[in-house]
Amino acid sequence: MRTPLGSIAQIVTCPDCHGKGKKISNPCKACKGHGKLQKEKKINIKIPAGVDNMSKIRVSHEGDAGSNGGPAGDLYVVLHVKSSDYFKREGNDVYSRLDITPAQAALGDEVVVKTLDGEQKITVQAGVQSGNSIKIKGAGVPYIARPSQRGDHVVIVAVKTPTKLSDEERNLYRKLYEIQNNKKASQQSSIMDKVKGVFQ
Repeated sequence: MRTPLGSIAQIVTCPDCHGKGKKISNPCKACKGHGKLQKEKKINIKIPAGVDNMSKIRVSHEGDAGSNGGPAGDLYVVLHVKSSDYFKREGNDVYSRLDITPAQAALGDEVVVKTLDGEQKITVQAGVQSGNSIKIKGAGVPYIARPSQRGDHVVIVAVKTPTKLSDEERNLYRKLYEIQNNKKASQQSSIMDKVKGVFQ
């Protein structure tokens, strides 16, 4: 093609032989002479421990078929990790919440919690406060590069105030309230006595 700016040559693939140099006289109706069909199939893939959301897994030779008899491409699987109502992941550490009663918080207790490996008993120390954490070493998510090493499982303690009390529980709480008030009054009286002693 000639233009005022000079000659322009345009090269396109032959629509009859598709660049193969040979024309198929009776092409297959399904593939139209291309020699390949697009189909879906199910395959099994191994998901390594420690993968995170949006991680990619490469599956060799499971992609589109190659051109002119060439090898097939690769398939990339993008993972979407389903969220959990119990566990929360941060890096390779997992977090969960443990609700305990005021009595358990004051006296301490042994409780069973769910971990990635099943149920495990942990110790709640006496005097624990809401927001304190109990760490289970090595019970988190494995590191992909070092699968023998894992993060930690961090249990966050939440002291739950009871909203419904039986008559017996209510009486016990009243008794405890009186004991704590008397203790507080005694401590304040002791402090005042010490202050008076300083100024006498």
